[in-house]
Amino acid sequence: MDVIAEAVELIRNATCPGDHDQAWELVGRAIEDRETAARRGFALARSPDPAERKIGCDLLGSVAQVEESLREPVLLAVLGLVAAETDHAVHASVARALGCTGDERAVPELLRLAEHPDEDVRFYVAWSLPLGRADDDAVIEALIRLSADPEDEVRDWATFALGTQCQADGRAIREALWARVGDQDTEAREEAIAGLARRRDRRVVPPGWRSVRP
Repeated sequence: MDVIAEAVELIRNATCPGDHDQAWELVGRAIEDRETAARRGFALARSPDPAERKIGCDLLGSVAQVEESLREPVLLAVLGLVAAETDHAVHASVARALGCTGDERAVPELLRLAEHPDEDVRFYVAWSLPLGRADDDAVIEALIRLSADPEDEVRDWATFALGTQCQADGRAIREALWARVGDQDTEAREEAIAGLARRRDRRVVPPGWRSVRP
């Protein structure tokens, strides 16, 4: 069995997170042959089987990361899936693949997925949004909401995106970051402090730095 078919089988029969991790490792091996991975990815993304659509989107996103010429075809193929897609695992792969294109045209769909009930989807939205229009008002508003997500990994990445990847400043951004300074998750807490320090916020900047202007 080739690695792509093996990844599909792992997702189709997954019983634990480790199965998804193994499938992801196989996707990484598959994209060593970019041409084959892209061809199989486009075909699988159109499959009636959600396990195949998921792996198809994973392949397309991974190829788009390393092959700039494929980013627009990947964007268009993945956007063509979203209207009829109902599977949460595929939604997560869609969100990641859209982010991998770095294309602003992906932003409206990512904003829609930011309200998704599945934590994996919201995580990949937080990961993907800054790769398009990091300082767009709607993107910042979505990241602020995600920075208060009930799931640690979502909060952590959204806080990093808001604090470090976004160059914008303002009261709403600073208050969202300040709300994470006492977060139970260490990484989210550290990202919040780093984001406030970058903005020379007096609540976290050491006294010796306060005279330094941006």
